[in-house]
Amino acid sequence: MKSLSSKLMALVLALSMLMGTVVVASAASSTDYSVKVEDNKVSFIQNGKTIGTYNSKDAKLKLVTDKDGDLLVCFYDANNNYKRITLGKQTSLSLSGSMTSLTLDKSLNDSLSFSVSASVGTMSVASKNSVKISGKVDKLTITGAAKVTVTKDGKVTSASVAKSATLTNESSTKIGSANVKSSSSKSDTPTLRLVGNAGKYDSNRDDDDDDDDDDDDYVARRKPDLDIGRLEASVGDELRDLIDDLNNEVDAYWEDDDHDEVEVKGECKWKKKNSTELEKSGEYSFVFTPRDTKKYREVSGSIYIRVD
Repeated sequence: MKSLSSKLMALVLALSMLMGTVVVASAASSTDYSVKVEDNKVSFIQNGKTIGTYNSKDAKLKLVTDKDGDLLVCFYDANNNYKRITLGKQTSLSLSGSMTSLTLDKSLNDSLSFSVSASVGTMSVASKNSVKISGKVDKLTITGAAKVTVTKDGKVTSASVAKSATLTNESSTKIGSANVKSSSSKSDTPTLRLVGNAGKYDSNRDDDDDDDDDDDDYVARRKPDLDIGRLEASVGDELRDLIDDLNNEVDAYWEDDDHDEVEVKGECKWKKKNSTELEKSGEYSFVFTPRDTKKYREVSGSIYIRVD
C-alpha cells in the first residue's frame, strides 16, 4: 500500500503541474520533494526522478508557509503567471542548480530546515529557520533570527546579518564582509560565529556613517535595510537607462523589535554619473534616499549588473 500511495502522489503532482494547480506532498521523508533550477526551469524531484518542470520567468524563487501551514515554492512562470506549488507538511527542502534569487519569507514555520547547494545571486533569509549553504551565494542577507551555516563546500561572497541571527562559516573561503543590519546603536552586533578560516567581521562597520556622526543622531534616524536584486544590461547602455529597473530591484524596510518589517518608501540614485556607459559586469553603487528623512537615514548600497 505504501508503494501504491507513493505512485499515486507522484501522479497527482505531475497532473497538477500540467493543470497549473498546487500540489500537496506527503510528509514522509521517503516522498519528500527537492527543487532544482537550471536554465530558468524549476523542477520538482522525488526519489531521484523529475516529477514535473515549470519554465520560470527569471529563476527567482520564494519559499513561504500558507495559512494552512503548508510549505509553498513560489515563482513567476514564463507567461508571467505567479505559481504557488504546495509541498504540504514537508519539514525540510533541498535546493540545487542555479537561480537569480532565493527568498526565505518570514512566514515560514520555524521548524522547517533548508539545504542550499545551488548557485544563488542574491539570497534573503527573513525567517527563523535552520539553513545550510553548500553552494555559492554572491550576496547573503539575513534579517530574521535564522541559524545559517556555510559548510566547508560552500562559499558566500558577502553577507549582511541581523543582530538576532547566527552565521557560521565552516568553509575555507572568507566571507568578504559581514555587517550589522537593523541595529539600534553602534554597540549592537549580530551573533556571528566564525569557525576555522572564516570571514572577517567588523562590529563597528557602517559604510554610511560619517566620522562626525554622534550616537544620538544614529539612534534618532533609523537606518533602513535594503533587499537588493540584480540587473541585466547590454554593452554601451548608460546608467540612466537602468534607473527605473534599479528602483524596482531595491526594497527598503525597517525591522522593528518584533522582527516585523516596515516598508520604507524612497528613491535610488546612482553614485556615478548617469551618463556612465556600461562595459563589463560588476557591482555598481547607489544611494537610497527615504521620503521621510527625519525618521530614516540615507543608505548606500551596490547592485550587481550583468553586462552582455
